[in-house]
Amino acid sequence: MQVCVFFHTFAPEMKKTIILAIESSCDDTSAAVISDGILLSNVTASQGVHEEFGGVVPELASRAHQLNIVPVVDAALKRAEVSTDQLSAIAFTRGPGLLGSLLVGTSFAKGMALSLGIPLVEVNHLQAHILAHFITPATANELPSKEACPKFPFLCLLVSGGNSQIVLVKSYSEMEIIGQTIDDAAGEAFDKCAKIMGLPYPGGPWIDRLAKEGNAEAFQFAKPNIPGYNYSFSGLKTSFLYFLRDQLKDNENFIEAHKADLCASLQKTIIDILINKLKRAAKDLKINEIAVAGGVSANSGLRDALIDLGKRHRWTVHIPPFAYTTDNAAMVAQAGYYRYLKGDFCSLDAAPYAKTKI
Repeated sequence: MQVCVFFHTFAPEMKKTIILAIESSCDDTSAAVISDGILLSNVTASQGVHEEFGGVVPELASRAHQLNIVPVVDAALKRAEVSTDQLSAIAFTRGPGLLGSLLVGTSFAKGMALSLGIPLVEVNHLQAHILAHFITPATANELPSKEACPKFPFLCLLVSGGNSQIVLVKSYSEMEIIGQTIDDAAGEAFDKCAKIMGLPYPGGPWIDRLAKEGNAEAFQFAKPNIPGYNYSFSGLKTSFLYFLRDQLKDNENFIEAHKADLCASLQKTIIDILINKLKRAAKDLKINEIAVAGGVSANSGLRDALIDLGKRHRWTVHIPPFAYTTDNAAMVAQAGYYRYLKGDFCSLDAAPYAKTKI
């Protein structure tokens, strides 16, 4: 009798690439976990301590990061159901940002990577904002399909409290700034003008809400004439300040009486400045894939303006979910994942940097 013996062979299970990401560039302490390109968790601790000062106080931000970073990282790992021995690498924001804040995240990432014996991956904060468009959460209903992600090359309007740029994005790692502010950022203009009107910090969301109730054509403010694709917002802030000063001489209740119209007119002016340069760049470079990123991309007026322009100019417009507009570690995880796949690691002596670069 012949006996046949069958041997079953099993392919070895591929080890997943799991990365813990840390973001601490300004006043939000955030940690996220990504596994093979799928976001498993994203935890952020915001700092309310700055509200009474009308802006971020760097020293206070740094101290708050030191208090928040351990519980935030712990929460991110627990929500992802990942243990430290499963981690493939630690990604962290190296810059740009506030040096004191960056030092906290950088030092923590270095210490954790060294103790676990795993690679360290540095991430550029601005690139991370742009790559937020490629985040894929574990719950599929949170984000559109891959077909809805921007196709290379595309233009990204990157607008936040610290940056206002037009970036030509050629790949996940190749990006070129073709236009940027020569002084203040759009987000700073929102916040400073809001402060002048007595609105709480951060002022951008307050202006956005009040603008919906006002007339955007009620008042006219200065729009700079800057060559190329560059921006300037310092003149607008000065124009707004002097306008209110003159009006308050005749009517001390002018701001309260016209607050909605002031917010609507100011918001329209800032959006017009941003959009006009973006339109010119898209036309000159013959690119119709357009994205927006950064904290100011949460502004409803800017979102509506881009959607309207997309219809009129046949652009494919990409707007990130609100959760990924402000500073968060999910975008750092996404950027870090791409760098990890390339084997692009950094040494333990890498120092954070404050200045803008891509």
